[in-house]
Amino acid sequence: MGKKEPEKHKKSVKDKRKRKKKRSSSSSSSNSSSSSSVSLSSIDEETKKKLKAKLKKLLKKEKKKRKEKRTLKKLLKEKVRTEVSNCKRQIEKPKGPEVVCEKYKAFTPITKEEWEKLQNTFKHVYDEVTGRTRLVRGTGEIVEECVSRERHLSINKQATRGDGEYFQKKLYQNMK
Repeated sequence: MGKKEPEKHKKSVKDKRKRKKKRSSSSSSSNSSSSSSVSLSSIDEETKKKLKAKLKKLLKKEKKKRKEKRTLKKLLKEKVRTEVSNCKRQIEKPKGPEVVCEKYKAFTPITKEEWEKLQNTFKHVYDEVTGRTRLVRGTGEIVEECVSRERHLSINKQATRGDGEYFQKKLYQNMK
């Protein structure tokens, strides 16, 4: 029996608290000026608490969105890296005997006859971008050509014409 009595006592205390709360809310709605000011301040405090809670929720949502964006960015970066590495693997040149021979040839010294042959061969190469023809030595060196005055003027006219065509092409492409 001793155990049951404290439980009843607890219930009665809870009931009293509820009754007091109910009474205090009803008394706060009375017409006295002092109680109305107290109720207004308590209402203000309650609204402030509600607003703070809403702000906290909004901030939590924003943090979640930021975290999700960060994780998405990280995932995208990882995907791009893997795709790039896969592409590089696919593009890699097959290592065969031909490539080795070309590399080996590039590192070997050339004979005197081969060097003289390269130095004495000249080609007229047409440059599509500028519309000019250039004199190129066998080693790839661009050489200045000595020409007469009339030839020089015709080369300049041709080059100017080529430059103008190139410029017009660029303008036309930019307009599209």
